[in-house]
Amino acid sequence: MMYEDASIVSKYLIKTNYVFKVMEFHPEDQTVDVIQDVLEYTNSPVGEFMINNEFGVDVAASLLEPDILSGVPVLQPRWGQFEIQCCPKKGDTGVLMVFTNDIRNWMRDGGPSIPNTDNHFMKSSCVFVPFIPNAKNCAQDYPTDNNSLVIKSNGAKIVLTDDGTNTSVSIEAKTMNLKADNGFSFDGDVSVTGKVTASDDVKIGSLSLKDHKHKFDGTNVTAVVTGEVSAIPGATTETSTPNS
Repeated sequence: MMYEDASIVSKYLIKTNYVFKVMEFHPEDQTVDVIQDVLEYTNSPVGEFMINNEFGVDVAASLLEPDILSGVPVLQPRWGQFEIQCCPKKGDTGVLMVFTNDIRNWMRDGGPSIPNTDNHFMKSSCVFVPFIPNAKNCAQDYPTDNNSLVIKSNGAKIVLTDDGTNTSVSIEAKTMNLKADNGFSFDGDVSVTGKVTASDDVKIGSLSLKDHKHKFDGTNVTAVVTGEVSAIPGATTETSTPNS
């Protein structure tokens, strides 16, 4: 066999990517237990399958039992001080990416490390890359253009849109909690559909909605606001000090 032919054949014998399914996710160290989801053949004289092997020869073969691996690190995107935290669930499929060298010491200690062995392309030296869309689990409402970035779950969605001229951010959720130690600042008009509830004071200019009264024209009647702030026919507002 020529060297060129041998190199072509050998590249098919090195397997670096596999499709696996999540059995359990461990958030404490961001690892998964996974089971092989695309099975492999092995040559067998009494095999129930006739397959064309890596050398182009038809041989009898049987299916191998699926591999089960525990404690596989999950690929987590991170840039500087920013990261996206991913929590795969049972049944999620993804790619098992196998490295050339033994990386087990590196995964344990980080930084430059001496490989534990000189073995290559071991399934024990791998990471799990979450999610491969297929005909059954692909997103049915996937963006049709490349001007939107979508982050979503079954009940919530964030859409960042930039068409080169206009930009927008859309958030959909049953509830939304925002926290800012130094407060919020809005530059632009604010439109609210629904009730606004404030646990402290609300000010419009110098007018405090916490300590003011409604005065009814032509009468001596005033009413201190204790509930929702809304328009009252025939009433004007005036500031006041709280009743003692």
